Amino acid sequence: MLRLKRFFFSSKTLFRKREKMKNVVFFADHPAGAKAVAAVANKLIEESKVVVTVIGHNFSKPIFEGVGLAYKTIEDFGLADISVHSVEKLLKAVSADLVIAGAGAQEGKANDIIELTCILASRNLGITSVTIFGDWQSYTKCFSDERTGIKLDCMPDYVAIMDEYAKKEMIEKGLPENKLVITGNPAWDHLLEKSQSFTDEEKEEVKRKIGLDCQTLFFFASNMFHQFEATDGFWTMETLKLIINQIPTLPGVGVVVRFHPRMPQQEKDQLKKVVEESGTTMKVVDDIDSLALSLVADLTIIESSNTGIEAVYMRRPVISLQPGLKVKDNLVISRLGIVPVGYEDEDCRRLLRDAVNPDYRDVLLKQSASFTNEEKATDNVVNLVYSLLS
Repeated sequence: MLRLKRFFFSSKTLFRKREKMKNVVFFADHPAGAKAVAAVANKLIEESKVVVTVIGHNFSKPIFEGVGLAYKTIEDFGLADISVHSVEKLLKAVSADLVIAGAGAQEGKANDIIELTCILASRNLGITSVTIFGDWQSYTKCFSDERTGIKLDCMPDYVAIMDEYAKKEMIEKGLPENKLVITGNPAWDHLLEKSQSFTDEEKEEVKRKIGLDCQTLFFFASNMFHQFEATDGFWTMETLKLIINQIPTLPGVGVVVRFHPRMPQQEKDQLKKVVEESGTTMKVVDDIDSLALSLVADLTIIESSNTGIEAVYMRRPVISLQPGLKVKDNLVISRLGIVPVGYEDEDCRRLLRDAVNPDYRDVLLKQSASFTNEEKATDNVVNLVYSLLS
């Protein structure tokens, strides 16, 4: 009988311990933020020290599915929108102790985005919040509601950021230094390893899916939506036409094109039609991962996309084409001279001509070799999570 009593006592004690496990809730919509969120959430799930709930929304759902991360949606909680009030209901339903969000901006739409409403909802409920920030631009836009006109009115309690350079720029933009924690970007932790383990068989399979008969393959990752033309001075249509016009002067070159997943479908259709009617060795794909495309391509062409940063981390050559740019260059790797950039049409054409030469591409690799992600970024964010819950 004594043993039985001890057993029941031990079981109750264990049950209480499990009851006391803290609840961490992740939110993401934008793809870049979703990749960072997924890395941290999967690590926490693996370690089993906290209860993890991941909320997928719109563009984050295929990211989570691609890495085998289980997630819920607002519909699972009987919600019809992502307003602050709705997210408050969600956080109460899961008894959230900590909220972690990817970074996202409204991009001129003055709308609810889950990356911001989850921060405001957690603030209203007195729940600590963290944003994992993975870009060297939009420092204030990702923390400000366009509808209020108040700068940084959606600041979380902490922001996990990439490096000292980002910290310096963020402080200059008015972000409070005591909220900034350098961790590196978890989304980029294993990129070099991925590059080194990508087999010849995998490369041939991707090339087969692309289906271009060419000696040299360029990958163009576009991310300049039409709405950016008014502010930045160009959009992907200008870049695409420049590449199309230059292809006849690039012997043996084919170009595979992938549009940003959040680009409006009407714009994608318009751009795809231009490619199809160009009569050049170009092809648009939407069912091949951008990392795989950078790995099989001899060169990655970007405008102002994080795809270029990922390619650099995988030790792949990159150039940036931003024809007609009339504002400050937001892309850190071109701004710092890590990769070459063309702002005028002729400079862009020259970069494309130079990139046909393998020796020039080797120069690009040497030029960008010093640009690296903070070591063990995922572990750094996980440790931040534990420290905030202790």
